Amino acid sequence: MRIETPDGQSGIELQGGRARAAAFYVLTVVFDKGLALLTIPVAAAYLSPSEFGRMEVAISLIELAGLAFALGLGECLLRFASSAGSLEAKSRVAAELLGTAIIASVGLGIALQLVAPAIMSALSINVDLVAMRLALAAASLTALIQLPVMWWRLEANSKAVFVYAFLRSLTQLSVLWLVFHNGYGAEGALIANAIVMATCAVILGILYYRTHGIAFKARGLRNVALYGSPLVASGFATFAIGSMNRWFLSGNVADAEIAHLALAMKLALATALVLQPFSLWWIGRRMAVLSEANGVERSAAAWGWGVVVLVIGATVVQLSAPIFIELALPAGYHAAAPLLAFAIMVSVLNELCTLSNVGSHLRRTGFSVMAINIAGAIVAVTGYVILVPMMGVLGALGAMMAGHAVRLLLFLYDGHKIAPISYPIGRAACLAGLAVGICAFAPEPHLVVDRGVWAIAASLALIAGAGALRLLPIAEALTRLMVPLRRSEPANV
Repeated sequence: MRIETPDGQSGIELQGGRARAAAFYVLTVVFDKGLALLTIPVAAAYLSPSEFGRMEVAISLIELAGLAFALGLGECLLRFASSAGSLEAKSRVAAELLGTAIIASVGLGIALQLVAPAIMSALSINVDLVAMRLALAAASLTALIQLPVMWWRLEANSKAVFVYAFLRSLTQLSVLWLVFHNGYGAEGALIANAIVMATCAVILGILYYRTHGIAFKARGLRNVALYGSPLVASGFATFAIGSMNRWFLSGNVADAEIAHLALAMKLALATALVLQPFSLWWIGRRMAVLSEANGVERSAAAWGWGVVVLVIGATVVQLSAPIFIELALPAGYHAAAPLLAFAIMVSVLNELCTLSNVGSHLRRTGFSVMAINIAGAIVAVTGYVILVPMMGVLGALGAMMAGHAVRLLLFLYDGHKIAPISYPIGRAACLAGLAVGICAFAPEPHLVVDRGVWAIAASLALIAGAGALRLLPIAEALTRLMVPLRRSEPANV
């Protein structure tokens, strides 16, 4: 039996090295995101909601600094090294980008240290200045981590990517526990994480330098300016729709409320984690599929598959996360549970944008994607300004949903010009409606067994619903399964 996947290949196509590579990438996501989720109960066990919220505001600035210092260098390496031809030419591109990374890290890093106190004051970031300086210094080394990891991906060295992600995440989790257990609080966590990331940057940077050397060329700076800068702008826009809300909430709501929102958003990211294996399988090949026979139809089918995974993942998270909050976290964090449904919706809309943006990514430049992300960011920031003073964290969630909704609509509109894919939006909406109804009638979180059984039954019901709506080829698969069985029946004499 051979069941075709939307890319026109056998569903059992990943064999040998490709299967191992796929397995390593899936494990990378599981360990990287999974261990990150484990930091939630660790932090909640030692930090009060107010201190947790205070740390989240500081982390949002560090996150923005990391985006800035990355400079899109990893993507530049993939873009220019992959088309360089020989291994020597690829290595030369890698060396030039390392030189650019060093210049940026030193120059922009010094500038950031000079303005750090003013930024902290403007954003009401109430943490120790020394701890913040060290965290920002580590963020300035982001490119020295991204370049080696992207080189491994370019060379299909999935094992190295997995080993790095696993060791880094495990070290961060262990160090975080030690810091909190010894009473160092939010500032201790910032300093410890800065030391871990700086150590990673130095080790990976040395390995990268030994492989490629370093070159200071104007071409490296030009590539970053023309190709990397739109990606950085897109990253800033995505940040604006996400973590920037902490800046508007700080001073308008209590730090504990910021902690509740941050907790809900972190748990909602489990929805994206469920979709990651599908994304690793599909996102990298979807452009090639569009150029093949029946590529538009196969792309629409794959989009439907992704939506099914996303809806089931969102439903399971909505049913299980309140149980986790109830059982694993102190009572001070239980107020995050009512925010979960809205946070999951934000995550779902963001992932739908990723599933639906193939047409925009087929354009010759990244300016279309950048413009769409900026439009969504403008809507979100406008929402923060208007809604946060009136509605607090609910206003921030509403602004994020509006920003992602605008991105989704624009990606669908813009992408349809290049890739006229007829996505099964109506059928997907019916499945989403079924999921909402299932969650609405779920048992209360304190009824752990009942709610767990409900989650399992909900997953099965949604799979059946997806088959009935023809989002999953269940009937086709069963029909093909029956063919060899019928052939094996003895013929009538």
